[in-house]
Amino acid sequence: MKTLEDLHVDIRRLAVLTFQTMEYSERKRISCEYFVDALNDPDLTLRVRERDPKSLDEALRIAEKLELWKKDSERRLGEAKKSKLSKDDRKMREVTGEEPKVKSLAKAYGGLKKEVEAQKKKAERDFAEYKKQAWMTIEEIWRNE
Repeated sequence: MKTLEDLHVDIRRLAVLTFQTMEYSERKRISCEYFVDALNDPDLTLRVRERDPKSLDEALRIAEKLELWKKDSERRLGEAKKSKLSKDDRKMREVTGEEPKVKSLAKAYGGLKKEVEAQKKKAERDFAEYKKQAWMTIEEIWRNE
């Protein structure tokens, strides 16, 4: 099975060999058309054409991006099918944010928030004690003068 990159390289090489006397801009356009026509997925072909690539390289980038998105969607769909939750449970989790990761992050956030508050209170106590000692030192210096 050829990859999109293999197809890209083959078409570029063949276009240079076949259309040697043709202007570069025209060869670029024709190469792009041949690339799109050679895609073996009609849906991918249509979606690449809709984006109207101007060069072979641009057509490759578009096709790779669309192919990647399609694989990611299929992977996510496969994961959703494997899930033991009912459709209603999934909808509820989407609305309420009851994802396990969200719960663990919320718990960690709560712990960090408590720790920050404790550190803030400690800093306030320490500052109050420092201020008290500073005033005592200043009073002692005034008395000795």
